[in-house]
Amino acid sequence: MLEIADKVIDGIKAIREIAKRTENAELLSQIADLIMSSADLKMEVADLKSEVLRLREENAALRKRADLRAKMRQQENGLLVPTEEIPGYGLGPFCPVCFEKEGYLIRPQEGRVGIWFCHNCKQQVGVS
Repeated sequence: MLEIADKVIDGIKAIREIAKRTENAELLSQIADLIMSSADLKMEVADLKSEVLRLREENAALRKRADLRAKMRQQENGLLVPTEEIPGYGLGPFCPVCFEKEGYLIRPQEGRVGIWFCHNCKQQVGVS
């Protein structure tokens, strides 16, 4: 898209050179306005491309999170465990608070019998 905007600006500049030869001040003024508008359009296109990239990355992260969620089950005590081993994370258990809020797979630390503490969100989890 930016290439198209560049071609439009180049075309307008070529027209400006032709208009200079006719010495038509009104036409030159209109062409100058077109060049400014084209530059603004090019900036808008660049902003939109950046936004599309950001949204694609966000979408990919949400899809990954949904795929992970589909592989999880919640135990009676509330802790999350995967139905299959997750590479790099093992079999859990994982903090449900961290996963639901941020999509993080954080392993809480077992404390007293049946009580787990998550050092990330500072919550007691897995209280039976």
